[in-house]
Amino acid sequence: MNHPSILIFFPNNCFPPLHGSHHRCIQQLDDLRHSYRIYYASSRESTDTSWPVDSKACTLSAMQYGIQEVFLFEDSLAGRFDHILGVLIWKFYLATDFAFFKNLRLLIQKWIMALWFGWLAISLKAVSVITHYTKWAFLSRFIGSPLKVIELHDILPIQIYLVSELRKILQSSNPNQLLNQVPWPWYIDNSDQLPVNVIAKIKRDNHELNRFDMVWMISKREQYLLQNLGLSSRSVIIYPSVSTNCLAECKLLPPLLPLGPNVFNAYSMLRFIRDVIPLIDVDLEQPAEILVTGSLGYSYPSIEIRPPLRHVGFVDDYLDLLSRSCLMLAPTAVGTGQQVKIFEALSVGTPVLAYKSAVPDDVLASNPCIIAVDNETQFATYLSDFIKNKQLRTKYAQLAVKSSVDQAGVIASRPYSHSLRASSSPAP
Repeated sequence: MNHPSILIFFPNNCFPPLHGSHHRCIQQLDDLRHSYRIYYASSRESTDTSWPVDSKACTLSAMQYGIQEVFLFEDSLAGRFDHILGVLIWKFYLATDFAFFKNLRLLIQKWIMALWFGWLAISLKAVSVITHYTKWAFLSRFIGSPLKVIELHDILPIQIYLVSELRKILQSSNPNQLLNQVPWPWYIDNSDQLPVNVIAKIKRDNHELNRFDMVWMISKREQYLLQNLGLSSRSVIIYPSVSTNCLAECKLLPPLLPLGPNVFNAYSMLRFIRDVIPLIDVDLEQPAEILVTGSLGYSYPSIEIRPPLRHVGFVDDYLDLLSRSCLMLAPTAVGTGQQVKIFEALSVGTPVLAYKSAVPDDVLASNPCIIAVDNETQFATYLSDFIKNKQLRTKYAQLAVKSSVDQAGVIASRPYSHSLRASSSPAP
């Protein structure tokens, strides 16, 4: 192939993808592979899914996603040098018990990783380098001429703040009392909703983001918030999209509610069980059942999933199951970005019931198969009507088929490749 080369750093092994951020990376790879030779850099220490022990096996597992080669920091000469240096510094740290040596260790590691990443970009003659997450923005510090792009995923200071607040509630001896004190849905739309210290951290992150030529993000909400707090780099919104061949004509399975192992899903599930389930009203002739896939992980065992919820756990082919479900429930509405699971449902032609604050207005306008509600009472009302009314289910299933066609069109337009080409073109 005569395609130009690009270098991507993603801290995790996403082959195969297991959750939202993995799917976001795969979405990017599926788009770019048609126009570029893709080289993938990562780290054994940062990954949330272990890499194979053998370096060649790492590349083999990634080749089916269009990757030419995988480079892991720890397997490089720079990584081995960093390890030896880290052992020496750690011995000094243990001997003196000074935090100075711990901070020095982290600083030196960042410099070595940045030099390693910069050298990869030079040796591969990359026309663009792409970094995922603001946390890893330092990797591009020594890179000059190639186009520098960062995939945001989320606004880390806000995520950390929300995780802390939600854990207080979930770990409280009386979570119901704290639940009643928190507004719902709870999406961060502007800086007025944030503490001063969180705003200061976002401004520092913006200073790093402004070193990049372009920032890819997942929602207008994030773009508006960051620009108001000092983001000046060009920002491009690319909504989640999922490439799939699953499209069932008959939606005969009950509503489906997917879970993931994070505090946002746990908190939302607690509110759903407490405030939505008791309000569901269905005919006795057709008792309600809601299939629950995935898991909240081991951190939230106290959240009991009971009837009408039926926990089926992890399934071999989630998208196939989703395509045959009459409705996908997305009661998660806390955070800043977008829920990939909503766009997964659109891709397979399955209607969605979600909170209005969790779905962008333009996405709602172009996808009438999304039933968007304001509060938990409305969520229960619409779910009850959907379960009882066959004509309603048929209507939304037909609307969802059109959404799946539109999603395929978005993928075919290759927004990642388009934005790279537009940024690489000389100004008129």
